[in-house]
Amino acid sequence: MPVLSIEKWQELEATRQPGEIDFIRRDKGYGFVSGQDGNRYFWHLSALMDRQFTDLEIGDKITFALLDGGHPGGPAAEAIYFDNDNNNIKRKGENDNEL
Repeated sequence: MPVLSIEKWQELEATRQPGEIDFIRRDKGYGFVSGQDGNRYFWHLSALMDRQFTDLEIGDKITFALLDGGHPGGPAAEAIYFDNDNNNIKRKGENDNEL
């Protein structure tokens, strides 16, 4: 999990938007997200705040901030949080009969 200064965190929070994971390159540790603004943004596994990289699935609902200059192609998704209400992740020890 990255360590950010308060100033950097406030700057990132001002750019936060909902989106979803739309591409994962597991062997390289990166992917792309689709933002509510209609754009696609690069992300690196170091941007994940509350989920392990191995738990990710295409279509997971997220919120993320934009980091200018975070990727050579433009802004990158940073400080990615997952919307636990919309993601149906099975955790170790869970089964279909548990509530």
